[in-house]
Amino acid sequence: MKHILFVDDNQSYAIQMQEILSEAGYDVDIAFDSISAIEQFSKNSESYDLIISDRVMGNDDGIRFLSIIKNMDATLKTILLTAEPTPDSELEALNQYVDYYLTKDINRDVLLKYIERVLEQPLAIQNDERMLTSEIEQIQVFLKERKVLVGGVEIELRRKEFDLLALFLANKGVAFSREEILERLWDRNHESTDERVIDVHINTLRRKLQISSLISVRGFGYKWDE
Repeated sequence: MKHILFVDDNQSYAIQMQEILSEAGYDVDIAFDSISAIEQFSKNSESYDLIISDRVMGNDDGIRFLSIIKNMDATLKTILLTAEPTPDSELEALNQYVDYYLTKDINRDVLLKYIERVLEQPLAIQNDERMLTSEIEQIQVFLKERKVLVGGVEIELRRKEFDLLALFLANKGVAFSREEILERLWDRNHESTDERVIDVHINTLRRKLQISSLISVRGFGYKWDE
């Protein structure tokens, strides 16, 4: 049974959602603020498969809260719910921390479908190593901390850049098409995403890390050649 932590400062709404999700077959815990949610998650982090959080909880910022959670476990699935969606907050959430950004007035069955989908999505990183390395490029990638060192120097990467690097280092020698990369790393509505966005991120990653091992596969995509 999948284990979900639902976080919302509206206690009646949180309890209602706990009942709905429990009826759908999930094991659901609830918290009413980010501090108690972090404490709850810290005590039992390995048991949770998904965290669903409200966008605004009093003075709490749901995106900031989920970023803390992602730093504790980069592989955890997350959904952000909001009563007042804006393009800026959606972009911030999706680009940095969150798998799905949904409105709180979403149809119950549609929400359950999103939850089912996010829990079924494969991890971008297909192993459970805590660190990935490249001896040739002198790269160390710390998955839980989402930290990258090149020659011992930390390099700051955006979320998609980090995920791309981790994907290739975890699957050295495997060629990925642009479509496969979109399916793994651009989960939400990737059909509408121009595949050229992959080329932009790859070129940025090469430039930031000064690497030559991430090579193009003509007419197909990319692979890590080491």
